[in-house]
Amino acid sequence: MLERALVDFGSEESFEKAHMRLEEHYGISIGASTIRAVTEEHGRQAMEFIDSKLEEAMKKYEGSSCRDGGIERLIVECDGSDVRTGELREMTEEEIENIQKEGLPLTQKSSSKIRRKRETKWREVRLISTLKQGEVEAKYLATMEDCESVGKKMFGLALLHGMGEKTFVHGLGDGAPWIADQFKTNFPNGRFLLDRYHLIENIYKGAEGLGTTNEKIKKRWVNTQVERIDKGLIDRVLKECEKKAGGNKDSPMNGLIRYIKERMEYLDYQKAQEDGLPVGSGVVESGHKHVVQKRLKLPGTWWKEENVNPMLALRVIRANYWWEDYWKNINVTN
Repeated sequence: MLERALVDFGSEESFEKAHMRLEEHYGISIGASTIRAVTEEHGRQAMEFIDSKLEEAMKKYEGSSCRDGGIERLIVECDGSDVRTGELREMTEEEIENIQKEGLPLTQKSSSKIRRKRETKWREVRLISTLKQGEVEAKYLATMEDCESVGKKMFGLALLHGMGEKTFVHGLGDGAPWIADQFKTNFPNGRFLLDRYHLIENIYKGAEGLGTTNEKIKKRWVNTQVERIDKGLIDRVLKECEKKAGGNKDSPMNGLIRYIKERMEYLDYQKAQEDGLPVGSGVVESGHKHVVQKRLKLPGTWWKEENVNPMLALRVIRANYWWEDYWKNINVTN
């Protein structure tokens, strides 16, 4: 029960605040570093817990009658969000001299050795969401793995959410080619749609080629192109852009033309709306805020890369209401 409290607080807030909360609610004082160690260990177990659920779902699908069933429609969304990671390295003599010249204090880890400097790197976290049509409770998976691994997890999560052989899968994502590629690989009979917000965003970029600073004119032009795409009149939009570009290779209109041509097969908003399916990836966008960013993007926070996926696993378990199941099936740390 104590470990559960540590991980509960440690996966929701900074480890320092977790230390304060534990003392406030339970009258127990445990250092932030200990809370970190216990939380990270459970994060690694949480990864194994999630992987086992995905593997079990895939085995059941491959060898059982569920291939004949499944829910009618499932909405699958995917998107990326950056988190700050870092590593500590020894500072060079030049860096030490520059700090000393500026009169800044140096933190020492011994009397003779200067403490290391953090090298910061932003890494993309891929978040997947699945949602049954007509419902509001989504399921999530988040990872910093490669695209192919994300695609497999996308398929596994869909199975856990009730997908079967007869389920129609409706996919949504931004313009990143890897998302559409993984969707087509794992759901060949589904339909993928470019998130409408990202389309509109890029049409606005193209509108910079209109040669006017009048925002009302730009907005009216953008709305006209969006309405045409909604009706399936994509060729008219491309011709309009070519006309506005006027042969100018540097015109933003040419960028918009390339963007649309590369995503022609993902613009059937009319069909999606007729089927009562979403045209925007609002579920996964919302998921970024409460699954990923709420804990991993706290002000001033940075992570060792090896600790990102474990923390994401704990966040996913909480978001998917797997928390009780997890604590019934794990081992406490030593």
